[in-house]
Amino acid sequence: MHRTLKTVVAVMLLTSLPGCQNETQQQKPKVNAMFDWINTMTTCPMLSSALYPKLDPKLQALYDKSLSLSRADGIVDQVKITTLYNEAAEKGHWPSMHNLAVRYYQGNGIEESDEKALYWYRQIEALDIPDGYTNMALVYRKGIGVEKDPEKALEYMSKAAQLGDPDAQLMVGRYLIHPLKRVQEGYKILACAVEQDHREAAFELALNYKVDKDFEKAYQMYRKGAMLGSDSCLNALSNAYAHQPKYPTFGLNKDLDRAICLENLVDALENNPELTFPDLDTRCPANVIQPPGRD
Repeated sequence: MHRTLKTVVAVMLLTSLPGCQNETQQQKPKVNAMFDWINTMTTCPMLSSALYPKLDPKLQALYDKSLSLSRADGIVDQVKITTLYNEAAEKGHWPSMHNLAVRYYQGNGIEESDEKALYWYRQIEALDIPDGYTNMALVYRKGIGVEKDPEKALEYMSKAAQLGDPDAQLMVGRYLIHPLKRVQEGYKILACAVEQDHREAAFELALNYKVDKDFEKAYQMYRKGAMLGSDSCLNALSNAYAHQPKYPTFGLNKDLDRAICLENLVDALENNPELTFPDLDTRCPANVIQPPGRD
């Protein structure tokens, strides 16, 4: 839900949370306890629209107009965009609160202000929605209007993951694997993100299975990620079918035509990153008979 809204937060957290490794060495018992719920988890926490407040259509229209203005060609009216976001945010429209906070944090068209960014992030947190906790993880990791607190950032990320946020589940999975070395629990929560069609989580799982030399699981997860539109998974399969040196083949017979087709899908993603390929085998059919279990 609202994946495009969270791109900035997710990317910054994905590149920063691993930096907590050294900071948590003395705090590992407490940090470890934050994630014990995964070990006892019997079903995956799934993101639900029921967790989110209903959006007022009139305020949504202001938000949509802001997005349209920000994507317009030529000179962009940054003041108008901020004004529209602010109007909707003041009346409780949380996506506008989010984008307004990001604008203040980045200084995007307005004067940079950590204090104002924090104010709006706090307003979203008060709604008790997954995005609010993901935002606050960034706040404490980066020190946006507060003292940096990596442990607090992890606590918020754990909360978001428990509420079914797939981005948070990906980040928690990565952190469990490195540095906490709780590999099986990391795989378990990554699988939950994949269950929600998270392409980066599919690639992360595939990569770890490859490192484990479990090439059957790696191959299946690369296929899953390719169908979800992961360029990294598509590249891995393309290299495998092409029998590129230094890349695993996953037991596949060489199929250059299919390798080229998969590489073409990577090019298509550059023009439209939102593409998915559930019909992967129709788009790139096999030209060579493959071993049993290899499509």
